[in-house]
Order: sequence, then C-alpha cells, then structure tokens
Amino acid sequence: SRAAQVPPVPGLETTKPISWQVKEVEVKDRQSWHASQAGHGHSQSFQRYMFDLDLLQKDLEDFPDDPHVLYYLGTTHLAALEAKVGTGTHAITPELQQWIDGGVKYLVQRVQDHHLGNTSISREQSWASMRWLAYAYQFFKGDLAKAEYW
Repeated sequence: SRAAQVPPVPGLETTKPISWQVKEVEVKDRQSWHASQAGHGHSQSFQRYMFDLDLLQKDLEDFPDDPHVLYYLGTTHLAALEAKVGTGTHAITPELQQWIDGGVKYLVQRVQDHHLGNTSISREQSWASMRWLAYAYQFFKGDLAKAEYW
C-alpha cells in the first residue's frame, strides 16, 4: 500500500506561544473588514494605529528580535504620526519627536540586525524599511544626507 509523507513545516519546531491573546470584540458600526477595539473600521486612523502599536509592543516583549515585529513597529510609529497631524508642515513637538525617533529606531534595528534575509518577504521588508528610513530622514528630520544614505 502507498503512504503519503507530509514534511515538517520549516521553523514550526521553533514556534513560541505568545503570552497574550486578542479577546472577541463586538463591532457595532463595521465599515470595512478591519474591525478592532478602537471602535471603528477605519484601518488608517490614529486610533487604529494606537491599537496596533499596543499589540506590537506585546509582541516585542515575546519576540524582541523578530524582524517582522521590528518592521511593523517602525512603520506604524511613522504612519500614526502622519494620521495624527495630517498633511502639511508641522512644528516638531516633543510628542512628535518621540513618534519619529521610535519609528526610526525600530526600522534601523530591523535593517541592521536582519539586513536582507533569505526569503522574499524578508528582503521586501528590508527594502521597505530603508525606504521608510529615507522618507523619515528627509521629511521628518530634514536630514537629506541620511535620507540619501538609506
């Protein structure tokens, strides 16, 4: 008789359970498939980014060197900043500086610790991290030399 062999999933043996879980939430006014405890379905609102950052910070506690967590922490910090202030020119307040510095810190760590990686997703996130860094240095920090470096 024939038998089917299912190979192990690479990396599954090193899977680590997370220490937190998302509770089921009731969504009253669902406007998109993105629904969260933030109370709306707007996936690019400041409240949604804050909700996502809370989850990502919990992920960071469990996976402090995970390249995906670092990438999403960096990009979400910068996207939250843009969602908060909107388009235009804005004075850099201490609060905005924290958003900028947080985004840059996680993206630099993502690129330096993991460089290009060995998968297409890893390479794509590395290049996207460098693009976000160039964007942050040019538009948020006003440092064209570092923007060109990235």
